[in-house]
Amino acid sequence: MMKSVLETMLHLRDVRTKDARDYVSKIDSKIILIDGDQLTGLMIDYGIGVAQVASYTVKRLDSDYFVAE
Repeated sequence: MMKSVLETMLHLRDVRTKDARDYVSKIDSKIILIDGDQLTGLMIDYGIGVAQVASYTVKRLDSDYFVAE
């Protein structure tokens, strides 16, 4: 099975991509159209082509600390 990625600068809601959406809906092969916003989100989620610049620690109260003895 061949897998590939084709990247374009067109926005999927753009009128110019209507032909691509129509074509994909009519063929047997599985093709998933992903716009730039989706691609960016996937890159961040999976850590592909991105670099971490900061991280944050989330803290909660430790209720055991406040238990009376």
